[in-house]
Amino acid sequence: MAVTHQSKHTGCADESVGALVERARSVSQPESVRHEAFAELVRRFEDLAFACACARLCDAALAEDAAQDAFFTAWERLDQLREPDSFAGWIQRLVLTQCHRRLRGIRLRLVPEDEASAAADTRDVVVNVEAGDDASLVRQVLSRLGPADRLVLILFYGSGRSHADIADWLGVPVTTVSRRLAHAKRRMRGKTLDTLAGRLRTGRTTAGDAFVVEFSARLRRSLPEDAEALAQLASVLGLDRSSTAIPKARHAAYLVENPATGAPIAYAAGAQTIFRPIYELHLAAGEDALRRHAGDVLLTQLLEDLAAFDAIALRHRTSGSGGPVVTFLLKRGFEIVHRSAGTLTLERLLRKTVPVAPYVLDECTGTYVPDADARARSPQAASMRIVIERQGDFLVSHAGDMHDVLLPSSTGDFFTRHHYGRGRFERNSSGRVVRLVYMDGPHQLAADRV
Repeated sequence: MAVTHQSKHTGCADESVGALVERARSVSQPESVRHEAFAELVRRFEDLAFACACARLCDAALAEDAAQDAFFTAWERLDQLREPDSFAGWIQRLVLTQCHRRLRGIRLRLVPEDEASAAADTRDVVVNVEAGDDASLVRQVLSRLGPADRLVLILFYGSGRSHADIADWLGVPVTTVSRRLAHAKRRMRGKTLDTLAGRLRTGRTTAGDAFVVEFSARLRRSLPEDAEALAQLASVLGLDRSSTAIPKARHAAYLVENPATGAPIAYAAGAQTIFRPIYELHLAAGEDALRRHAGDVLLTQLLEDLAAFDAIALRHRTSGSGGPVVTFLLKRGFEIVHRSAGTLTLERLLRKTVPVAPYVLDECTGTYVPDADARARSPQAASMRIVIERQGDFLVSHAGDMHDVLLPSSTGDFFTRHHYGRGRFERNSSGRVVRLVYMDGPHQLAADRV
């Protein structure tokens, strides 16, 4: 039985946090009552959890994922909370743990290095507002604040919390909150605050009750013996049977089942393709299952597994318009990368990239040849030519009949989409790009620009 967004428990809205925790973890309570109590906890603390994650990660999509994962962990470990009234501080620690996991694997950079090191100037911020570059404004303002100031700013303007609410959440006096907020305010002028508040409130892809995952459905790994039940699900959804087949290559596969019947209501798998860092997403979920957040549950788990696999991109192909599934994926960070007759391809990049100024990309274009050491190690390198071209906001490398997109992880560093490769462009003392260094595992290739 799914949890609805309207409280069925007459005292739910008035219950204390401690009482909600006790009811949510009480094995003597019906499952629906436990789910309802936890859903109320999520509703009360979702904005605070998101703000805490956003202050640490400086990225709305990553922050939302971290906050949601923290609530999943809280549900699974609720019996480990010794003091029920301490739920606020506990969920904050769980959020920070999720943030640390993401920061360990991703080098977060909001702006190119040369821009980030520039001194913060209020006049520059106002110019950006007048130019209409709201996204750039938010990145610049937040990146120039300390973590403590950044957090209170997001809580106050992004979530609309009072000074007392923020103080209670952080465990600090109200005067400390006021001082931090005043310090942050002094960094901005004019329209900056209005733009920041509006951007933070509209920037979240999932808002309000969308954080309340339907815990009445059960997530588990998909097993070979599920094949027939998954085939029936595909048939009901009008999909080809292969869409629910468990991949043979390296993969992560999960289903969400109705605990009353044991029948799957949604299925998702991420399977490694011939381009090892790129995984193919198989998703079988109807509109009702997506509305009940089964898609969010599955995608969250897949993304966690794929992060452990060091995946770079997740791709989904579908016939026709794709209907609700395509709408769901577009709201979860996927972009349409290819259209053909009757086929649509969407992709979500799983590693963080940074914006690089067009002139910096242009400075890296040209032809590179392997240096003397590379030619000595491999006779084939003597005839190799690596041509770097700019295509829109990215660079593309061509070496013989091989080509790959170079995605920037900083101003001069990059990683490749189709291979586990990474590299950098090196400059001489006058600032000219003169060398390309490419690494793939233990192998390294250095090439000089001609």
